Amino acid sequence: MKIILIGGEPATGKSTIVKKIKGKTKFFKITRFTNNVNKTIIFEVNDNKKLIILGHYLGDLNDGTDKMDLGIQPAVEDWIIKVLLKKRNDYTLLLEGDRLFNEKFINYILDNKIDLTIILLKINDDESIKRHIVRGDKQGDTFLKGRKTKYNNLENIFKCMIYMNNNLSDQIKIINTINELIK
Repeated sequence: MKIILIGGEPATGKSTIVKKIKGKTKFFKITRFTNNVNKTIIFEVNDNKKLIILGHYLGDLNDGTDKMDLGIQPAVEDWIIKVLLKKRNDYTLLLEGDRLFNEKFINYILDNKIDLTIILLKINDDESIKRHIVRGDKQGDTFLKGRKTKYNNLENIFKCMIYMNNNLSDQIKIINTINELIK
C-alpha cells in the first residue's frame, strides 16, 4: 500500500489538485466505513487505477476530508489497518487536508511501515490573499498564522516534496507528479 498525503496552508489548492486528479475518472463506489466509535469515513474507489481517494469531492469549497468529522483521525487509522492493509494492500490511498496532515498521523503511517509520500503545497502571499478573497472564507489572521506555523514545523520534521502552486503551470506539474506516484 502507498499513501500520498497532501497538505498545506488554507487556499494552497489541496482539494483542487485532488479534484483534478480524480477528473472524469469513474469512481464506481462511494463507500462509508464506520468504526466502533461511530465515525464515518467517506472514500471513493477506482479499481482500474487501484486508487482510493479519501473524502468526497462534489465541487464545494470545503470538499474532500472537510466533509468528515474533525475527530476523524482515529477512525482513519483503524480503517487503514483493518480494511486497506488487509483487502487493498496493492492500492494507493490519496488524501489531503488539515485533519490528517499532522505529526501524529504521519508517525502512525511511518510506524506501520506504510510507503508514504508527503506533498506540501505553498503559495506566495499575493496569491494567498487573492484566493481567500475569491473563496470568501472567514478564516482570521490568528488561524492563518497558526496554520503557517504548523506547516513550517512539519516541513522541518519530515521529508516533504514541496511545490509552489501559484498558477496553472504549477498545478499541472503537481498533478503530473502525483499521477506518476499513483502508477
